[in-house]
Amino acid sequence: MLLHSQQFKHTSHRQEEIYAITNRGKVYEKQLIKEVLEKPLNPYPTQLYSEFSFVDKLDRDEALVSLRKQQEKKLKK
Repeated sequence: MLLHSQQFKHTSHRQEEIYAITNRGKVYEKQLIKEVLEKPLNPYPTQLYSEFSFVDKLDRDEALVSLRKQQEKKLKK
């Protein structure tokens, strides 16, 4: 399970459920961010903007390793 129900509230005439990310979800999130960082960019780097929105979820070294892998893949082409 990547998310779990953290809190359930009754507000006015509706119910609200708040979810939290599990440890497994955090690991999966990091994996996805690394994969995106490692992919070679298209000529118009819209993907790059998404990458940098989430790069703070990785340790500095993890981000650098992923970006270097991206650079290596690009140089091989």
